[in-house]
Amino acid sequence: MIFINPRMAEMKNRSPVMTHHGHPVEHKVILPASYIAVLAFREQDRKAVVPKLSQIVKKCEGEVLKQEIAEQEIADHEWENRFKLMVVKRLGPSLVPAEVVVPLDRLGDVMGEIEDKVNQPVVKEGVIIKKGRDGQPEAVILGFIPSDQRKFSYNFVFGLVLTIIKIAEKYGGRPYSTGLYFTSSSASS
Repeated sequence: MIFINPRMAEMKNRSPVMTHHGHPVEHKVILPASYIAVLAFREQDRKAVVPKLSQIVKKCEGEVLKQEIAEQEIADHEWENRFKLMVVKRLGPSLVPAEVVVPLDRLGDVMGEIEDKVNQPVVKEGVIIKKGRDGQPEAVILGFIPSDQRKFSYNFVFGLVLTIIKIAEKYGGRPYSTGLYFTSSSASS
């Protein structure tokens, strides 16, 4: 399962398509400005998944896109482009990464608190992992804060990244990667 937040959908809609010698080399799909989740499962599991999925989505006040052409096009497009996270970088000039891993059962708490405490648009794309570090389901949130590296204020955006990481840690999460700054967060070998 992968998902995006409404801000990511809006930014993807505003992003120009890639061109080669002035000709588009990719198809543009307009996404609804809402949370969008794409689920992949085996065809043999369809009878078990679809009825339960409808119940879960209804409980979350969502809706399953119908099998109409436009909705299927959205699902196909998002699945085919699931590894092209940086498409919003085309809006430029800069994106500051804010990536964390959180327990799946705390995902709503983390997303809500980020929205409440970070007064900058944070575009998010996520991937659900069935068995995370401790064998429990986790969500990898690949967040980006649009900014402009040519401006002095760009340096202050990194403080927001620390805020997002602290929110994730509050709910049992961790930074997505350690880098040099978070070496103390890495597991000892």
